[in-house]
Amino acid sequence: MAVANGQQALDYIQTCQQDGSIPDVVLSDVMMPQVDGFQLVRQLRRNRHAWNVPIILLSGRVGEEARVSGLQAGADDFLNKPFSARVRNTTATKLKKKK
Repeated sequence: MAVANGQQALDYIQTCQQDGSIPDVVLSDVMMPQVDGFQLVRQLRRNRHAWNVPIILLSGRVGEEARVSGLQAGADDFLNKPFSARVRNTTATKLKKKK
């Protein structure tokens, strides 16, 4: 499922909770309107139903500081854009197995 911003992602997760169908993995950009990727991670980690969903953050910000910020926020992995579909798929598969 794709959504336009972080608030829509939180709303979607809440709907999934009611249905009992939490996503296998969350792939989120850091820079989003309303609720950014860091806020999304923090809120999902506090959610008793979704706290263990693997989260991959994406960002155009290059450098160790951006990656560390994402991981400190609670993300399971952090990919710099641009990235290949192969890298994305391998990372997502690895995290789903870990769950």
